Amino acid sequence: MKFVLNDELIEDNTLPSDFSALRYLREKRGLTGTKEGCGSGDCGACTLLVGALEEGELKYSTFNSCITPVQSLDGKHVVSVEYLSDADKLHPAQQAMVEHHGSQCGFCTPGIILSLASLYENSQASDKTIDRESVCDAISGNLCRCTGYRPIIDAGLSMQNLPAEEPTPWSNLADNTESVKAKLASLQGEAKAANNYFQPQTLAEALNDQSGS
Repeated sequence: MKFVLNDELIEDNTLPSDFSALRYLREKRGLTGTKEGCGSGDCGACTLLVGALEEGELKYSTFNSCITPVQSLDGKHVVSVEYLSDADKLHPAQQAMVEHHGSQCGFCTPGIILSLASLYENSQASDKTIDRESVCDAISGNLCRCTGYRPIIDAGLSMQNLPAEEPTPWSNLADNTESVKAKLASLQGEAKAANNYFQPQTLAEALNDQSGS
């Protein structure tokens, strides 16, 4: 298993098949900004931002890391909430949440931030306008018991206006896009060269050791 975690290339073939991405981040990497709430993929506190290289461009989506096997992230760019900001440079999703007071107890905030960041990054890549419907859709998997969602929605709507302000809020995510693309392209090349994907059609083929081990 190989993937890019924030800006680091990870290779780890020692984990059991049922080891979740949430456990990997918190227990193996010490990235505790990602929270465990329900543990069943319902509340969104454990949301991760995951990027895939498609036709040379990074496209991001959100995953409930508590029910996502870490092996399924092979070849992907995994973004934890710690990676979005660099010192005093906030990602537009973070800056908007601050300005609109979108966080109260804070437990759900990391997941909401990453859901909004996914919306922001994809809208920037496609030049699509962020509207109320797209914001509500982006955070539909995030449960917040404190705010009533109005300030969170206001934050989502204001994200696209932030780059025009001074100082420009930006992020590690934007600054390192080309570096991440290069790493993912390399992983895709390795996977293609290895040609080690097997799809048995019969029981005999499934029981046959194709790996050579």
